[in-house]
Amino acid sequence: MPWQLSSRAALSQGGDSAATVRAQWPALRLSAHVNTTRRYIVLILRGHSGHIAFAPKLPEVVGRARGRNAAYRDFKKRLEQHALRLIERGVPVPTDDIVAVKYVKLDLRALESRTNLQ
Repeated sequence: MPWQLSSRAALSQGGDSAATVRAQWPALRLSAHVNTTRRYIVLILRGHSGHIAFAPKLPEVVGRARGRNAAYRDFKKRLEQHALRLIERGVPVPTDDIVAVKYVKLDLRALESRTNLQ
């Protein structure tokens, strides 16, 4: 990385502290977002004009397309753009609180037979 080379050169030449060198390069400050990964549950729904993909934790990010795979790709692109805007503003990227997804089967026929018996 060029900033590492220049910061090492600046330290060896002028004896400046690392903090002084970092202050000269404000755009390259490392943040809490670097080297971290976020995972989100993505729901894909079929609508009248195609599919939509969204994460419950990030309702403002929605991908739309005719097919579900295309909607998912659009969501990923928009999610990256959204996360980049948050990072640029210094706002933490939210984490998803969902720890598991489970499906529930509901037998409507059995429920109906129970209500008819009572």
